[in-house]
Amino acid sequence: MSKSVDEFGRNMLSSGLAGGVGMLHFNPLDCLRVRWQVSTEDARKAGTITRFAREIVAREGFWLGLWSPALGCNMAAVTICNSLRFSW
Repeated sequence: MSKSVDEFGRNMLSSGLAGGVGMLHFNPLDCLRVRWQVSTEDARKAGTITRFAREIVAREGFWLGLWSPALGCNMAAVTICNSLRFSW
């Protein structure tokens, strides 16, 4: 019984960490996607998503414009979801 509890704990920890680290790296793309979907006027002026991303970085900087928004919430949500989903 204790081996399965240990395995459950290790699975929960590793899947949660993997999800959190993955979101840490892909949060800029997620923020860009959401901003592209919501900001139709700016997106139409930019023409492409790459040009839209460049405009955001030029105006707000990479950290404040794309990386840090919702980083904590996204990491927490993905960590919890992955921990519960993959540990069983």
